[in-house]
Amino acid sequence: MTPSHVPDPGNPFADLGVAIDANVGVSTFVNLLDCHIVEDLAAIRVRLRYVWRMKKTDYLILPLLQAFCWFDDGLQAYLDICGWDHITRPQSMVMISVLSGQDKPSVIARSLGISRQAAHVTILQLAKLGMIEITADASDGRAKVVVVSKKGRAMRADADEAVKALTIELRSRIGSRAVNNLFEAFRADWGDVPKPRLQSTRLKRSPLKQVGRRSRQT
Repeated sequence: MTPSHVPDPGNPFADLGVAIDANVGVSTFVNLLDCHIVEDLAAIRVRLRYVWRMKKTDYLILPLLQAFCWFDDGLQAYLDICGWDHITRPQSMVMISVLSGQDKPSVIARSLGISRQAAHVTILQLAKLGMIEITADASDGRAKVVVVSKKGRAMRADADEAVKALTIELRSRIGSRAVNNLFEAFRADWGDVPKPRLQSTRLKRSPLKQVGRRSRQT
């Protein structure tokens, strides 16, 4: 995709071989996420803020990502002050899965939509950091289960305090009514993920998908 004018020299999408400006920034950004070209959360933050500054949008996914990054940045800053090791997003997601009661690597992988190999690598990383422990499954001697360690539970306690503090800060910034509305909206039952209906051949070869292909080939 090549616009007729010179792109912003500070464009953080330049390394992807895609020109982003105020006209195509939003749609291309969403496509990049959809095609998994941008996978690193830090890179997502930078690129999201770039698009956010250019223009407001009706794409709900962008403010949702912006809000997530706001909480994630605040959480990481709080944990850094507490002296904890940096936890990557994949590691954080695995920790959340284990804390929710999913103790088998295969179940964790399925719930996060990742391969068993990826889940296994992340679990080993967390074990090396001392956040979890890998033990034999009492019901199956050949299998392993994952449990949160004492260190992991201590970090969880600090993370809970961080989220509470961030929520209080958010209330002071946008008001309690707005925060309560967020809780109500996200706690509501959204139902199953809708299945798109292909009404024309144009939808089968989306222009956004083609942009993603060209980006990966660049």
